[in-house]
Amino acid sequence: MRLVAISFNVALLSILGKDEIMYREELRSCYCVLEKGYNSMPINLPGTLFNKSMKARQELAQILARILCSRRHRKSHLCRSGYHSKCIDLDPQEEQEFILKKRCGDDKLLNWSDTKKMPITSRVIQETLRVASILSFTFREAVEDVEYHGL
Repeated sequence: MRLVAISFNVALLSILGKDEIMYREELRSCYCVLEKGYNSMPINLPGTLFNKSMKARQELAQILARILCSRRHRKSHLCRSGYHSKCIDLDPQEEQEFILKKRCGDDKLLNWSDTKKMPITSRVIQETLRVASILSFTFREAVEDVEYHGL
């Protein structure tokens, strides 16, 4: 269970940053309730796991809304960059074609370093990963130990 707590804290730190530590316990308790109701029967009656998880989801949304609201009030502390890349003006398809034409060699496939040069594509990937549901990656406890190569 300690590893779950460490993983949860690291995830919160990477998503919310170090300033939002005061919400950690609230978020953890809501997430635990939400996780328990993840595979429950979807019957929304009072007292069921599904009902409790739906309430926890609403509470999580309220906590995150408070965090966003407080960050919006602190937005005057943000620094804005003056750099503007030519690739930002292009749409994603044009951006990818631009990088592909700029490449040297016969290899027409894109690799990881090429995608790093595509700011729009990178932002789409980051936003997709941010918005994607994490419920399929909830923590599970092993029912029995498994032996693999003698370990």
